[in-house]
Amino acid sequence: AATKSTNRLEKLVDKATELASQKKPKPVSYYTRFLSRAILLEETGPPKAIITTVGVISLFLFGMITWAAVTTLDETSVATGQIRPSSSVKPVQHLEGGIVSSVLVNEGEEVRQGQTILTMAPTAALSDLERIKARHIALTLQIIRLKAFAAGEDGDFSAHEKEYPLLVQDQRDVLTQQNKSRTAQQKVIQSQVIEKENELVLLDRQETTEIRNLAIIAEEMSMRQELTDKGLGSKIKLLEVQRAHNKAQGDLNRTQLSKSSVRANISQVKGNLVALNEKFRNESLIQVDSLSSERAQVSAQLTQLNDRVRRLAVLAPADGIVKGLKYRTVGSIIPPGDVVAEIVPISDSLIA
Repeated sequence: AATKSTNRLEKLVDKATELASQKKPKPVSYYTRFLSRAILLEETGPPKAIITTVGVISLFLFGMITWAAVTTLDETSVATGQIRPSSSVKPVQHLEGGIVSSVLVNEGEEVRQGQTILTMAPTAALSDLERIKARHIALTLQIIRLKAFAAGEDGDFSAHEKEYPLLVQDQRDVLTQQNKSRTAQQKVIQSQVIEKENELVLLDRQETTEIRNLAIIAEEMSMRQELTDKGLGSKIKLLEVQRAHNKAQGDLNRTQLSKSSVRANISQVKGNLVALNEKFRNESLIQVDSLSSERAQVSAQLTQLNDRVRRLAVLAPADGIVKGLKYRTVGSIIPPGDVVAEIVPISDSLIA
């Protein structure tokens, strides 16, 4: 049994040897897989594919670095913002505010300088303007009347008669009444002057008569004095004549004093007439001064209201594009000083 086992083993060895001699040799890669990676790299070196890949990557990086060093790039970034002109955007404001009556442009529309953007309701502004104009013309007509009255002339209202006939007629009527009143008062004083002058005429005549009477009595007294001195006349008659002479002299003196008083009265009454005329003149000029001051204030208001009426049409301040149109419907209420829209000038360059 031991011999059979030995023979079988020998046959198997021989067969294995025969098979081993007949088997093809394995490639190197077959054996290298059984080696560790460190030993493999140490023995064989890096693979050609890796060397090639590293070389290509190195060349690419070197090329990119060189290109970045010598090439200028335009940078572009995306962000939210606004396009605006290099100069300021022109705001469109309304000073007084009010109610919108019409909107004549749209958002983004191109407009020209002075073009109407929207209009405001004119009722209040025109009402105020007409009221102040009426006050201004009334003051003007009053000043014309008072100046004419002060100068004693007829007022020249022709410049305003066509446009304001009723106001002109009212002032003419007032001037007529003023002249009548002044004339009446002047006539009262003038009648006093005439009365005193007539009185003076009578006194002149009386004085003439008394002078003649005094002369006659004086002559009679002289004659009686002469006769009495000669003893031919009555002493009593002489005394009577002397008494008559003294009386005549007294009458003459009183008449002359009356004449002086009447002359003084005439001067005073004439002075009253002058004072009356000066009073009317000064009062008129004082009123003219007061009314002129008031008219100056009204003129300033009139200028403001004319500007306000002109501003009823909201105009573009420059050529440009309408931006931010805030009020787009009729009836919108604009607060005083509010910005209605903005105008982006089209003549300027745009920047972001």
